[in-house]
Amino acid sequence: MIDHDDPRLTAYALGELAPTERAAFEALLNYDPAARAEVEAIRDLGAALAGRLATVERPRLSEVQRGRVARAAAASGASRSPGRLAWVAALVAVLGASSIHQRFRSGLEGAFDAGTDEIETRITSKIGGDERPRERYVPTFLTEEEKTARLLVHGRPDDEVRLDHFTTIADPRSQRIRELLDVEFSGESRDQGLRRNDPSFVRLNALTGPPTPRGEHARANDNTFVPAADQPLSTFAIDVDTASYSLVRRHLRRQGALPPPDVVRIEELLNAFVYDLAPPTGEHPFAAHVEAAGCPWAPGRRLVRVALKGRDVDLDRRPRANLVFLIDVSGSMAPADRLPLVKQALALLVAQLRPDDRVAIVVYAGASGLVLDSTPLSRRAEVLAALERLEAGGSTNGGAGIQLAYDVAARHFVEGGVNRVVLCSDGDWNVGVQRPADLEALIAEKARGNVFLTVLGFGMGGYRDATLERLADRGNGHYAYVDTLAEARRVLVDQLQGTLVTIAKDVKVQVAFDPARVTAWRLIGYENRLLAARDFDDDRKDAGELGAGHAVTALYEVEPAPGAAPGPLLTLRLRYKEPEGQASRLLEAAFADDGRAFDRASADLRFAAAVAAFGMVLRESPHRGASTLALVEDLAGGALGRDPHGQRSEFLDLVRLARRGQ
Repeated sequence: MIDHDDPRLTAYALGELAPTERAAFEALLNYDPAARAEVEAIRDLGAALAGRLATVERPRLSEVQRGRVARAAAASGASRSPGRLAWVAALVAVLGASSIHQRFRSGLEGAFDAGTDEIETRITSKIGGDERPRERYVPTFLTEEEKTARLLVHGRPDDEVRLDHFTTIADPRSQRIRELLDVEFSGESRDQGLRRNDPSFVRLNALTGPPTPRGEHARANDNTFVPAADQPLSTFAIDVDTASYSLVRRHLRRQGALPPPDVVRIEELLNAFVYDLAPPTGEHPFAAHVEAAGCPWAPGRRLVRVALKGRDVDLDRRPRANLVFLIDVSGSMAPADRLPLVKQALALLVAQLRPDDRVAIVVYAGASGLVLDSTPLSRRAEVLAALERLEAGGSTNGGAGIQLAYDVAARHFVEGGVNRVVLCSDGDWNVGVQRPADLEALIAEKARGNVFLTVLGFGMGGYRDATLERLADRGNGHYAYVDTLAEARRVLVDQLQGTLVTIAKDVKVQVAFDPARVTAWRLIGYENRLLAARDFDDDRKDAGELGAGHAVTALYEVEPAPGAAPGPLLTLRLRYKEPEGQASRLLEAAFADDGRAFDRASADLRFAAAVAAFGMVLRESPHRGASTLALVEDLAGGALGRDPHGQRSEFLDLVRLARRGQ
């Protein structure tokens, strides 16, 4: 195992190892998933810091000042990864561009001419006042979010909220600041309002995001057990979204904390992985698979997996694509993990498109605009240049941007082709959208006209998860959260056919349990995809879409009836429409449980069980039974199977991180 203080981790992440040493070190990394995660964390930290430094002035520090910054970094890194923190201090010194200097220069002029203790004293006095217990602030690693959080917790009416170039003096616990920062407080609040109503303050949230990654996540209570005698039918719309898994990963890797339960949607965790499912061989665009085994967290119960596998398409022979990139360029998109990552991600997508495909670029902030009209990819360089020119600034008017994007897509509509808007945003819309329901209705209407919507989420602070998920649902599209360039490559390169090409729409699943053999059943996940039984046969009812090559996995926990005679446990029914069709088609098949034990189940079912148990633990589900992170690690470790992309090994790393964070 590699020592996590090994300086080669940082050197490797920064590309500073010699070729021969790099090759040898890569061989070691292949056997150390935790070290690989450390490398990714260093790269992410570097990208975030580089993005922040790129937006500020670059005052020169003297050699003495640089030494003091480096010593402050070394002192603060005692409890964390010394190699990583020392690298940050070194990077600050090498670049000679200090975001700390930028943040504190108005009100702390000359601070870098003082020693570290004096810097801390001045900042503590500025934020809290000398009569309070002294706090330790090391400016080198004090982010805007951390500073704002300290102000909100410890602030007084005469304190200043100072971020970037904007200053507002206010009671940090006032109702107005709570509205602007969208922060929940405990205890008694002092709603004295703003002392100086600085218009610039409304840009605070756009510039920095809130002090904690509050997000907006739709809470859905876990599905409960249903008596089969009273309700034998389970009906839901499929979901191929994967955003929740990426959000969970980011919380664990980059924030070192368990995710809030509302972030965790078990169906999106399940569908983030590749399973060994046979593709369809007949006329239908997907194949259905059912398997059952003992339930590892509830002895005596059965775990049933229902899985669909979509037909692959030859990308060279797919229909022509008419794409509109709809990009949020508001102030909240400035950090490195937002607009800069958007540009990198879309550049990967552009590289995969054919010369006869077309791309347009629409942006929105305070106003919407057409940056690039629909352009054939035979002029690929023009598309890439237009992407590169994008910059963040202003507040957000998402509704107007979506209307313009659909107008552009309609003007260049390709009959029988791939007509799609690709929305890239953190979803933090603060102007121009008074009625979200109207926006969702617009998107649903355009989807009925066969212009679909793909939603790619970026960023963390201020991230509107539930908003973006709803828009993708209404737009007959896929919703993914992109936290790294590797995730962008997975969604836009490895799974390009599924992201672009819809092979079936309004796909509904209905499982009919036999009350003679099933006492009760529970669908794990899909809480916001449930349908009434009558909706299954109603072609007017919207449901989920399946992309080429995509797979869908659902798990049921089943209480078998005592002494039941052998026979079909359930009947699986599926309805779907062709991508441009209006009438649905029906598939139906019965399934008999052979009673196999969990350890005799396929590696896919055993791994899916580990993922579901992980989600239940993170959600603090009342139905988690004997599920623990230790059980999850044991189940996943025994079901890695064939793992060509390292996804399952990555999951195992996340489980271990979660165990350390408990």
